[in-house]
Amino acid sequence: MHGPRCRLAVRPGLWEVRARIERFVEPAILLVIKNRPSHGYEIQELLCELVDDESCLDLGNLYRILRSLETDGVVTSAWQDGLSGPHRRKYEITDSGVLLLDSWVEALKKNYEIVSSFLHLYERSAVKGPQKGRQSNSGGQASTGLPGSVELGERLREQK
Repeated sequence: MHGPRCRLAVRPGLWEVRARIERFVEPAILLVIKNRPSHGYEIQELLCELVDDESCLDLGNLYRILRSLETDGVVTSAWQDGLSGPHRRKYEITDSGVLLLDSWVEALKKNYEIVSSFLHLYERSAVKGPQKGRQSNSGGQASTGLPGSVELGERLREQK
């Protein structure tokens, strides 16, 4: 089991890491409902297709998030007669929900740029090999010696 830091020392020198993105579930739910108004079980199935099954949201948490989104006026729901089986609550996105989803997309794009910069920097440093010391740029800040590394650090600090 992973701790609060999403990392587990399997044995000395071997780590298992899960890059958790819990907040991603809300925009994912909104996108699923925007593309296909659905009931809870169907939303869960579509979410599992969007993310790997290990990260799939359990129904209790899904319904808790759906109730919160409905309270905030982001989604609406109505009972629907099932042809077979019990009545089901069908969820639809509202105009406010579409605006929220748009805001999520903008925030995710910014994070995507930061993660892409990080991965690019990592890949370049891996090709270059390990560095014994860190260089200082003209501003006195520590740098990895790779172009853009100081800018990446500044952008990461701004996100905090």
